[in-house]
Amino acid sequence: MERVMLTLPADLLQAVDTAARRLGQKRSQVVRQLLQDWLERQRQQEFEALLAEGYQA
Repeated sequence: MERVMLTLPADLLQAVDTAARRLGQKRSQVVRQLLQDWLERQRQQEFEALLAEGYQA
């Protein structure tokens, strides 16, 4: 795995840390899962947009 450095607003970092404690996971695990989920939603939205274009054509 690669290391990255992020700058986050304090309230966002606090929310991530709270979620990590609640889930019993490390901060990096939570951030990694959040990014994976977000990327999957983006791919799904792009796919749905392409489908909608196909139906309109």
